[in-house]
Amino acid sequence: DFNKIKEIIEDITKKEYKELPVNLNNQDNKYPDLIIWLSDLHIGAYNSKYSSFIQLPSYNKTEIKSRLAKIVENFAGQSYNSVYVVNLGDAVDGFNKETTRGGHELPEILDNKEISEAFIECMVEFFATLTSKVKSNTFNYLSIGEANHDGDFGWLNQKLLASYITMYGVKSYISNYPIDSFIIGKHSWIFLHGKDNLNQSRQFPLTINPNTELWFANYIAEKGIKNEHIYVVKGDLHNYAYTTGKQFDYISVGSMYGSSNYIVANFGHTKWSINYTVVNKNDILMGTIKGNV
Repeated sequence: DFNKIKEIIEDITKKEYKELPVNLNNQDNKYPDLIIWLSDLHIGAYNSKYSSFIQLPSYNKTEIKSRLAKIVENFAGQSYNSVYVVNLGDAVDGFNKETTRGGHELPEILDNKEISEAFIECMVEFFATLTSKVKSNTFNYLSIGEANHDGDFGWLNQKLLASYITMYGVKSYISNYPIDSFIIGKHSWIFLHGKDNLNQSRQFPLTINPNTELWFANYIAEKGIKNEHIYVVKGDLHNYAYTTGKQFDYISVGSMYGSSNYIVANFGHTKWSINYTVVNKNDILMGTIKGNV
């Protein structure tokens, strides 16, 4: 009941705002840990029923909640040392019916306030369900700070969400940067959207190539990232791919939104999906949760 959630939120916001901080350097030797990669939710996106080669479902709150619930059910009853939900950007579709970069109009039927309310409602319900159905010593929410569709509007909504989910004991880290990182034991995770708020003229590719490998090798050296296993994880292209370089693994993850009419017409129909990682002491297991549409 969203009215009940709003009452709780109003009570919380009367108190001093304070995020519960995430431990970004987790050296806890207990395993396994779970990472759920939530990318490209594009809440507020509109799929016109008759303007595509393939009829896409209405991407409304009911459909969004159904997809988030399916994600939780995949892990229901399982136990982990720590759970990380990592948002890789473009959580909301845009601002003023454009990407926040401007100049790219979007067929949205919700206004900015309605998009924000839908995002908060869906994500608060997701965390309420996740924390009740999955056993874990800690629940963590991380979000990258920049993306080409939602930009600073996305960042503001992530900061807002971080305050709401304190009611479930969820720790949050909302980055200010287009690329950031965290550590779980022997595993270092560099995470990003794939295209920033303003400066990138081209997004990072689906799979690793020599230029991308050199770019991130320089980034790793400049940031002083040293670990037995290093991964670069990104969203943006709505597809999953896992490729390896000499120094790190390069992972593109799927989109919970999937395809728009534009994507179907120009690139083909990509069904919605999200990826997850089970982290053990010396290795990882990658998985995919796929939708039917």
